[in-house]
Amino acid sequence: MNKFKQNLDTIGSAAGLVLGIIVIFVFPSQRGLAITIVIACAIYFFIRKRADLPLLHSFQLSQNQERLLNIAFWCVFSASLWAYNTQHLYQRPLAYFILISLAAGIIAVEALNTHKDTRKGYIYLILFQVLLLSLNIRLGMFYEFPSLIGADAFFHASQVQYIVDNGHVPSVEVAYEYAAYPAYHSFTTRYKR
Repeated sequence: MNKFKQNLDTIGSAAGLVLGIIVIFVFPSQRGLAITIVIACAIYFFIRKRADLPLLHSFQLSQNQERLLNIAFWCVFSASLWAYNTQHLYQRPLAYFILISLAAGIIAVEALNTHKDTRKGYIYLILFQVLLLSLNIRLGMFYEFPSLIGADAFFHASQVQYIVDNGHVPSVEVAYEYAAYPAYHSFTTRYKR
């Protein structure tokens, strides 16, 4: 078991390589994502020994420095919310993305500061910061465009509307490959009424 834990990164990168190659051939619509995964895993697989920097193992901040980083995160995060709310219609300002990048950098430094003796509360705080930052980015799109996001969402919305209007699941000519899987659209109609 100890040998498995020591080689977990190698096993993970090899699994990513294999699964990425499988996805390339099995799911052609996801080819771009699969190629990205294959490239990232291959790069890690080949540079993992050189990437083992002793600086990262000796990186430890004092408790006051941790507090300063935490305060800096909350200030930058709050400033990003302010920058978002001072936006023009249908765009987020450059300052918003710069502040988000700074907040992500602060989280990265905090994560590098963790070790096996780190307080659990500090680790949970970092995870909470990651969650808030991702919600800030993701929900920002919903507030910017208060409609459906993505091309596929409009197709699914039209399928749900078809079921609501006609009272039955659409045929293959209307629903294409989704006609074989009507449960998603059928269950969604329940909430549409």
